[in-house]
Amino acid sequence: MKLLCLEAKKNPKTFLAVTSLNINEFDKLYVVFKDEYEKVFGRNSLDNSKPGRPKKLSTIEENLFFILFYCKNYVFQEVMALIFSISQSRVNKIIHELLPVLKYSLDKLGCNPERTGAELKTYLQDEEQKDLLLDATERTIQRPDDDESQKFYYNGKSKAHTVKNIIIGGLNDRRVK
Repeated sequence: MKLLCLEAKKNPKTFLAVTSLNINEFDKLYVVFKDEYEKVFGRNSLDNSKPGRPKKLSTIEENLFFILFYCKNYVFQEVMALIFSISQSRVNKIIHELLPVLKYSLDKLGCNPERTGAELKTYLQDEEQKDLLLDATERTIQRPDDDESQKFYYNGKSKAHTVKNIIIGGLNDRRVK
């Protein structure tokens, strides 16, 4: 696993492609992530010397790389297990342990996206005019049971019930709003 992280760091384009961060951004995030990781799991949490224990990732840097890789690529856990040479159940456990640590670390750096329209409105009012990128996707969902929800989620164009995801990002600061 260490080898995978180090290999990716040797090629900045590859590193950016698999984590969405350049190496400098990764290093800045690592400092905050490491502090939070040690608060949550303790300083000696990476000790894997006892026989019979499931294999763990050996450094905090590897853990950060793992969770960023997962969030960027969102591959099946079986595929993650194959790539990182650990069991699927261990992948599941690591994901559930590290996502809150990553979220808190990004929050501390002020990098978490706004989740409500009110937060976004406040952000955009406080900022000067910026170059923004707008992207939207529409995902099909199972047809809701009640009539009101059916009307709300129905998309006449595609004749399906869908949810729209809209992403606004700054072109200069690369921050997702």
